[in-house]
Amino acid sequence: MATVKAIASRDNPLLVRLRKLVADPAGYRKHGEVWLEGEHLCQAWLQRGGAVLQALITEAAWESAPLRALAQRAGAVALLPETLMKGLGTLESAAPLAFVVPWAATPLPEPRLASVVLDRLQDAGNVGTILRSAAAFGFGPNMIPNDRGEVDHRGDAHRLVSAVVCAEIAERSAGAERERRLAR
Repeated sequence: MATVKAIASRDNPLLVRLRKLVADPAGYRKHGEVWLEGEHLCQAWLQRGGAVLQALITEAAWESAPLRALAQRAGAVALLPETLMKGLGTLESAAPLAFVVPWAATPLPEPRLASVVLDRLQDAGNVGTILRSAAAFGFGPNMIPNDRGEVDHRGDAHRLVSAVVCAEIAERSAGAERERRLAR
């Protein structure tokens, strides 16, 4: 069973660290962690067998048995007042539950696998929809070149994260590696 810790201060080191993670579009690479918020996204992560490093749940949500059960599957649980949760999230309405999950870079796709390469999209809001559709059709891993893969809007980042739960994504590392893999 996860250890549960009540947090009442916005200056708590965990919350300070998570605000930095959430605010930086490339924060997942720097910190090796991804922020997932919302009951459905957290549930989908667990259904895929994903590990949860930290769960954050509002005091009101802790009273709900299904939400409490989701949170307790994490290594550690932070119990927060709703006002503190609002300060962390990327959604207009604060989600009552969020997970911090480990992130690991995915290798580039093999050239003969059906995959989607997202490059120079006009509307980053389409990224999540495209990747979820690709996952539904069995495409993957999918690739986002670094020059456009950086999502720079918090709402876009949330849509992308929801797609990551459904699809395997590889970011282009060095151009030489990409050219070597695609030349096969």
